[in-house]
Order: sequence, then C-alpha cells, then structure tokens
Amino acid sequence: MQRSLLGFAILLFLISPVLFLIFSVTGQFQVQINELLWAVKNSFIQSLMSSFFCLLFGFIAALGLMKTHQHRPAMHAVLVVLCLIPQFIPVVVVLISVMNGLQPFPMGIPGIIIVHVMSYFGMTAILIQNQAQEVLSQTSQAAQVIGSSRWMYLRKIGFPLLRKDLILIFTYLTAVFFSSFSVPLIVGGGRGTTLEVLIFEKMRLSTDWSPAVLLSLVQTTLLFVLSFLAIKGRAQFTKKEASLKWLGSYVGVFLILMIMSAFFASFASAVVDGLSQVGNLSVYGTDLIEAFLASLFLAFLSFSAVMGFLYAFCGLGRVPHYLDTFLNGYIAPSTALTCFGLLVYFPGEFYWSYIKIPLAFLLLSLPSLYRLGWGEKLKSLDPQIQIARSLGAGQFQILSQITWPQMKSHSRFMSGLVATWVCGDFAVSRILSTRDFTLGLIVESLMTSYRLSLASLLSLLLILASGLCFFIVLGLDYVDSRKFKN
Repeated sequence: MQRSLLGFAILLFLISPVLFLIFSVTGQFQVQINELLWAVKNSFIQSLMSSFFCLLFGFIAALGLMKTHQHRPAMHAVLVVLCLIPQFIPVVVVLISVMNGLQPFPMGIPGIIIVHVMSYFGMTAILIQNQAQEVLSQTSQAAQVIGSSRWMYLRKIGFPLLRKDLILIFTYLTAVFFSSFSVPLIVGGGRGTTLEVLIFEKMRLSTDWSPAVLLSLVQTTLLFVLSFLAIKGRAQFTKKEASLKWLGSYVGVFLILMIMSAFFASFASAVVDGLSQVGNLSVYGTDLIEAFLASLFLAFLSFSAVMGFLYAFCGLGRVPHYLDTFLNGYIAPSTALTCFGLLVYFPGEFYWSYIKIPLAFLLLSLPSLYRLGWGEKLKSLDPQIQIARSLGAGQFQILSQITWPQMKSHSRFMSGLVATWVCGDFAVSRILSTRDFTLGLIVESLMTSYRLSLASLLSLLLILASGLCFFIVLGLDYVDSRKFKN
C-alpha cells in the first residue's frame, strides 16, 4: 500500500505543472490558429532538420569511433571526451562559440539548427557507435572474411540492420529539439519563434494565461507522441567485444577533430577579444563574486533536491510498470509551462527564486536522468529485492541495506550533472527570477545586448563554476566510497 501511494505521489509530482495551470488559470482557452500553426511549423522544421544533420554528422563521427575503439584506446578516449564536451559545458558557452565563429550569424531557424547540431552531434555519434557495436558485430566479421567491401556491406546489410535504431535515435532527438527553449530564445529571432518560445511570450507579456496553457497542452501532447515513438531508443551499452575497425574510417576522426578544433578556436578568439574590454567589468563591482556564489549555491540546492528525490524513488524498490512506461515516454515537460506553473503557486519575492529554480530543474531533469540509465540500474536490482522480501525484509530495510547502497554513487553522479546544468542556466532563471543574480543571467544579458566579447570572458567563470561543482561531487563520491571500503 505504501509503495502504491509513493508511486502515485511521484507521478502526480511529475505532472504537477500541467495540473497547476489547468486548475488555476481561468478564462477562455482560445488561441489564434494562424499563430499556433506558424509556431508548430517552426518547431517541427527546426527539430526535424536538427535531428537529420545530427544523425548525418553523428554517423560519420561514429565511423571514427569504430576505427579507434579497440586498436587505439587512448585516441578513442580523447574522441569520446571531445564528443561529450558540448553536453557537459553550459549551453551559453556553445552559443558564444558558434555565434562568434559564424559572422554574420544566421538568426532564426538556421541558427537554431546550427547550435543544436553543434551540441548533439557528438552524443549522437556515441549512440550510433554503441548500437552498431551491438547489432553489426557478428555480420561484419563474416562479411570481412568473405571479402565484401565495406560500403557494399553497409548498403546491403549494415544500414538495413541499423535502420530501426537510427529511426529511434532520430525520433528521440526530434522530441528533445521540439521542446528546446534556451537555444530558440537566444538565436530564434522573430522569424524562428517556436512553440516553446511562443508559450513564454504569451505568459510573460500577457495578463491572460489561458492561450499559453492551451499552447502548452498542445505541445505536451505532441511531445508525448514523439516520446512514445522513441521509447525503445534508450542507449544499450554493449557487452560484445568484436571489433568494428573494418567498418570505421579516419574521416570520422577528422570530422570530430575539425569541428571541435573550430569550436575551441572560436571560443578562444572571443575570450581574447573580451580581454581587451576587461576594464568594462568594473561596473559590476562585487556583483560578479555574488553571482558566482549564487550560481554555486543554486547548484548545491538542486543537487540536494535531486538526491533527495532519487532516494525517495529508491524507496519504491521495484518500479511499477505504469511509472516505468510513463518515465520512458515522458521526455520532459515544457520549460515555460513548468516555470509558470511554479510562478502561480509560489510568491514573487526574489528570495523565492532559490526554491523555484531547483524545483524547476528537478521537474525538468528527472525523466532524462531516468532514461540515461538510472532507471535501468534500479530495475536490475529486482532479483535482490524479491529475495529480500521473501526472507521477510521490510521496505525500509531493503532501501537502506540493498537499494540505496548500490544506487547512491550513480544517483550522486546524475545529481552532479543536474548541478552543472544549473550553474550555466539562464533560460529557467530568466522566467523565475526578477533580477540578474547568477552568472548565467549576466552572460545572457550581455549576449542579448550584443556584447559578445564580454559575455565570452564571463563565460570562463561559468565554466569554472560548473567544473568546480562537478569535481566537488566526484570528490564526495570518492570520499564516501573510501569510507565504505574501510
């Protein structure tokens, strides 16, 4: 009974932003059809095109990962790190690098696509290489033995075998890009207004929130459709050791090195330009130190909130089937919808931002964390939990002695990821805060006022704050693991 109530409470918490606004906002739920169709069209165009180019560049890069996977492990490790860097650094750093490297920068849908591809092509490459290792290992060895050419194998056997996985990855990326908020908010411009940005504009600029709620429900429905299509697209980490070097290509290695070299060079150039204007930072005085500390404090609060929720989730023991299905299909709620739902139920005073922002990230990140492997790890403990229950162990005893000891390190790592995202955030904070009190908000203000050089200089502090936050988490995990061993 307690497990059922806990599972139901978790489900209600995840959908609470939608419920908040549905039951709180009054008025006529009407929206201009032309405006809705225009925003939906922009959302689909940018998400589909972003997914297509991510898949294209990701596949070429995956060939480089295959080439180095077993025969050049050091190079492979470097390539994987390069592929993941855009995912770990604040999104504002990616924006600065891309916008500085492409002059004039194409605002609107083309700009959104470029930033999305820069951010996700590396992760896509790792997913493709992972799935290829799982699916193509046996057939590629047989084809190599009989003397088949690499491209004939890919055309006749490889692509047909990978087709389902590629479609699932494409669908997953489309769902992620469809709900993107921070990138369209900065580089979308008037011509690239997506459904998410339109929701934000309706709620921020209008006293009547009913059209925004209706738009949010439309977006949530579309996201659910896309998400459930991608439900089987979760990454499966291979246990096969067969080499795919024959299928690999150094063209992929060159692509990764070329893109990331251009990325670092562009960012370094922006920082150098910013150094010539370092004197202009004096107008901020001690505000920068306060913003640095505020960003770290928000990250700590978010880390604690996520850890607490994951601990409570582990109290379920075995994850109910309905909750597992929901979380695997629930990419994330609308950012604007979630934030404005919190605005309805929390006071508007500034200090409440320290409650609302961590709570927003908790709601926005949980489905992603579950899909990133946390849920699969928890479900792998089912046999141990069943044995413990058959021996008469209670729910709290199972949590404290079986589930949490094995989930704690993974939960801490996932919570650390959320903390680094919070350090570099500007989109969620822009809605929930009444003033620029974090580094992310100050950098975003500089970017939108076309002071890209100063923004790039301050983004170094963002990278420092995010890195410091993550290494503190790793340090805590190391100390805790040493205590456990002793």
